[in-house]
Amino acid sequence: EQENSWKNFASQSQMNEDQLLQILGMQGQTKENMLVNWRPQAEKTLKIQLMVDKITENEKIQVTDEDVSENAHLFEGIEDVRQKEYYQLLWKEDRKMQKTVDLLLEKNTFKEGETAAYAEFMRGKNSPR
Repeated sequence: EQENSWKNFASQSQMNEDQLLQILGMQGQTKENMLVNWRPQAEKTLKIQLMVDKITENEKIQVTDEDVSENAHLFEGIEDVRQKEYYQLLWKEDRKMQKTVDLLLEKNTFKEGETAAYAEFMRGKNSPR
């Protein structure tokens, strides 16, 4: 996750990695320092992804070829077959996540409450009243 964040950061800066590292060095920063700073968010993102993946699996949420066909316009103009298949795969994964989130929103109600660390919640501390 952190390496993906780094690649996205480099891509958004529109510099190659060597240029980016040089600029960071002039600012007293390193790639490693940035990754350390990004670690808490990366961990949170991965935990959420793992939970959503488990829900998707348990609920047997699927994206069919029919779903892809209905959205074929998204892939028009992509000539390379492998590239088109790759984009379709990405779209399917994204759509599966959307379906899972939609299911969660549909099947649950949300109420503001106290924030609790997962471990504390599971030990019974800060349990709902």
